[in-house]
Amino acid sequence: MKTSIFKGTVLFLALGLVSCEGEELLGGEGSVEQQLSEYLLEAEGIANNLYNKIDLARRDSSFINTDSTTIDGAVVTGNQDTITIDFTTAGTYGSDGKLRKGMVKAVETGSYLMVGGKISASLLNFSVDDVPVTGDIELQNQGNDSLTLKVTGLSVDNAYRLNSDKGIKWVAGFSTFQDVNDDIYRVGGDSDLEELGTNNGIGVVFTESLLYDRTCQFGVVSGILDLTLSGDSVRYNSGSIDFIANDCNNAVNLTITTGDATLNFVKTFSGF
Repeated sequence: MKTSIFKGTVLFLALGLVSCEGEELLGGEGSVEQQLSEYLLEAEGIANNLYNKIDLARRDSSFINTDSTTIDGAVVTGNQDTITIDFTTAGTYGSDGKLRKGMVKAVETGSYLMVGGKISASLLNFSVDDVPVTGDIELQNQGNDSLTLKVTGLSVDNAYRLNSDKGIKWVAGFSTFQDVNDDIYRVGGDSDLEELGTNNGIGVVFTESLLYDRTCQFGVVSGILDLTLSGDSVRYNSGSIDFIANDCNNAVNLTITTGDATLNFVKTFSGF
């Protein structure tokens, strides 16, 4: 098993899925497929966390007025069209307990808050709990509180890499800069992840868009991902991940299927 940001028992979402008591740990039947799904959700969560940092920084009223603010412990500064989110070389602990180091360097074309505005962001010496993460993120305002989110080459520990092309539709809160308590949005689209050094991979279609509520400590409150798994060591070639987190609990159901068998795993996660 390759190095993971989340060590110990099966940790299963980018910000911390852990196995419930009595769950099968990695190493049993379906372990390859579980690992690929773990990689997928870990990378998706890192990407979404970065989206949230960029979005919160750019819509922060202090940043709008002074080109400076603090987001979850990171110092954010603006200089003409460049936005820097600095976690410092020593690192900054976020509200999720994760230690982030390095910088997010973003270039804004037009205004992210206006139709057509775009932010292109790259990671500089960035890591989460000392695990290196590289890649690029692009956001573009499509109008009507809708955005596109493209993630290119998001590599975690040089072990697996995520690409995604998604749409974000804000349900509430996009224009209320000083209040995150009404921030609700949906994320749909598709993603693919490859395990580097093997031919194993996983493709994703968001069959039910993920619903995010920033008043919920776990972030995601519902959504379903349809999975297609491939590779020489993959037996279960399809499946799904169902976020059964209604009322802001922290559960997800992983189902993996092949022609003659189906396995189910219920996991819990600590945040997104």
